[in-house]
Amino acid sequence: MAIFSQDRDALRQQYHDVWQKMQSGQILTALEQMIADVIVLHPEYHNLLSSPIQPGQEYFVENGQTNPYLHMGL
Repeated sequence: MAIFSQDRDALRQQYHDVWQKMQSGQILTALEQMIADVIVLHPEYHNLLSSPIQPGQEYFVENGQTNPYLHMGL
């Protein structure tokens, strides 16, 4: 897992992968546990994380959208 990847979709996929591991009760690495702790704090994104990522998805503040991945990453 490369948390400092330059590939936006790969970074987003990490959140989905951790969510899936959490749902199936798999053991998480230390880094995955940190991501899981953030995911738990954001139930508003659980449905998003249950769906496949949308490669190249853009979020525009001017349209009232919040980037959930950026938000969780902060």
